[in-house]
Amino acid sequence: MKLGRAALFAAMVVFGMSAAASGVGDAAPVPQAAPAAATPYGKLRGVARTVPGTGLGVEQFLGVPYAAAPVGSKRWREAGEPEAWDGVRDATWDSAPCLQATGGTEDCLRANVYRPAGTKSGSNLPVGVWVHGGANLSGSASAQDPSRLVAEAGIIVVTIQYRLGAAGFLYLPAMGDYSGNFAVSDIVEALRWVRKSIGAFGGDPSRVTLLSESTGSSDVCRVLVDKNAKGLFSGAVLQSDDCLHEFETPEKALKRSRFFLKKAGCAGEGGALACLKKVPASRLAEASAASGRWKPVAEAPAADLIAKGEWAKVPVLLGSDRNEARAAATAFFSWSEDAYRVWLERLIGRDNAFRARKLYPADRYEEEDAYAVPYVMGDVMTDSGLRGLGGCATPRLGRTLRAGGAPGAWLYSFGDEAAPSRLDPRFPGYRALASHGTELSYLFPDSGAFLALSARMTPEQKALARAMRAYWGNFVRRGNPNGEGLPEWKPYGEEGAVMSFAGKGPEAKTAAWYSDLHQCSFWDSIPPVMGRGSAR
Repeated sequence: MKLGRAALFAAMVVFGMSAAASGVGDAAPVPQAAPAAATPYGKLRGVARTVPGTGLGVEQFLGVPYAAAPVGSKRWREAGEPEAWDGVRDATWDSAPCLQATGGTEDCLRANVYRPAGTKSGSNLPVGVWVHGGANLSGSASAQDPSRLVAEAGIIVVTIQYRLGAAGFLYLPAMGDYSGNFAVSDIVEALRWVRKSIGAFGGDPSRVTLLSESTGSSDVCRVLVDKNAKGLFSGAVLQSDDCLHEFETPEKALKRSRFFLKKAGCAGEGGALACLKKVPASRLAEASAASGRWKPVAEAPAADLIAKGEWAKVPVLLGSDRNEARAAATAFFSWSEDAYRVWLERLIGRDNAFRARKLYPADRYEEEDAYAVPYVMGDVMTDSGLRGLGGCATPRLGRTLRAGGAPGAWLYSFGDEAAPSRLDPRFPGYRALASHGTELSYLFPDSGAFLALSARMTPEQKALARAMRAYWGNFVRRGNPNGEGLPEWKPYGEEGAVMSFAGKGPEAKTAAWYSDLHQCSFWDSIPPVMGRGSAR
């Protein structure tokens, strides 16, 4: 007897997915003793934990230095090798996040290592390196807990912190080769540390996959084309980014940096760097937060170099949420239909706006009254890919990867519009649907705010989450997301090339389905939308 899709995935939650489906053998026993590791830099004592609601054990080594502290004279210097330590270092506590508006510290280049219980040196498990999002202004290595993914997939995951805001992206020509990209140098140094140290934790240094989301993916886009990172990783996951909007030109970056210098009290480029190295960290954080959004600095987007074949040429898993910009569209709560029309014309020009209004009429959600305009503007922002987060920007990157020689590119669409979400109390009844970042509680259900969200999941949603983790785990294991017991996911560009993750479970879709969903025939007929069309 064949089970329906919903019944099948509900059963997978109740009875547990087979070892073949998840890509691992028997569940690891819950450890009793504190785990230890002897790295090239010193010995570590970690902590053993059980994944909530399971018998799966994980071992965690938290707050491990992967680079030298970028403090004092090392502010705004390329990341370098960490110092060794004597004795056994306590790695049982999360470290403070990197300097940001809400606090943090400059001495923050730390990593958390998560491995299945019982893993020993020499186990040669595949490794994922997670680069968090947060607009390059916030976030930490502990914001997402990959323990469940680690235990189910039989892999090691390393989560890293990198310099944020001005500390990571300040651009002054005198700063050297990584000027404007110090955070990128942090990620590269973390990969070097993994290459040198992961064997001590039981990992395979030749099988390292970069995992990332949002601005974490923006920064990973730069790593994909960074010659210094060549050979340090074998695959990449890009969630909600298109490698096109992720950069800032040196001219724009210099303008932002000069504004920052004034805010920090170091105006005048002659002695600016010497001055900045004496400014208290708290003042730097304030000046950074006041200077807007920070991005990697480059003459051209990473997508241009990828298209030319000037990149790492590794397998890539990429995708986005079906309603990426819906939550962000609350910013337009008070906008009128006339304001929407003006915004659209500023965004894509009068003629194109006339065509777009036929597809996205202001009364598209007229029954929603107060939220009608934000909803339709959210659709425009999503489908156009104007922020590089999703919509038609996602398959565009898929085509770029294929043209640039990717050995394989697998594209997904996360579309569970009933997914648990954090509701803004200022907008009662607002339907966020599958907005930006919604998929994170499916991949990392046991940390922070995601724990509260995952607790509200239905059995079918929990099954969907486990299937997603199986695909992601398979990709880390072998550079291909497919595995026994899962619907086949073909590379992008072939029939059935987009995997849809919605309430009834994974379902293979065609590229044409995705294009119709996001009106890509229209958006691909005009130049990529790079501005924001702000009318205020």
